[in-house]
Amino acid sequence: MTGYTVHTGANDKFRDGWDNIFSKPKSKTASKKKAATKNKAASKKKAAAKKTKKK
Repeated sequence: MTGYTVHTGANDKFRDGWDNIFSKPKSKTASKKKAATKNKAASKKKAAAKKTKKK
């Protein structure tokens, strides 16, 4: 036995939920990349400072 199938469409809240599930987290990856570049820059500055102190 089958009945009528009602297609009302998705509402905004429903779509946002699926977008959150299947979208890539942008802020986490961007912040990790920023932190990695900051760490590299800081280590380069430390290495340069050590070289100048030795002279």
